[in-house]
Amino acid sequence: MNESRDEKFGKIIKNAIEPIGERELQRDLWHQLKVKLPKPGISVSVLDWVLAALALMLSFFVPEAFLNLLAHL
Repeated sequence: MNESRDEKFGKIIKNAIEPIGERELQRDLWHQLKVKLPKPGISVSVLDWVLAALALMLSFFVPEAFLNLLAHL
């Protein structure tokens, strides 16, 4: 009983949906995708450099602060 229902349902679905057929792209999309991909490498913002410089200066002027900084990382 279930098989006949499944077959009927399959026929209904096949009749309701048009076959797409074989379609090929008119052009290569790799170049458009390549433009949208992120550039390789590491980008470091100015804020990161400032924070690193402040941490380095703090560790030179107050050596105990370096250990506190390490404890918080």
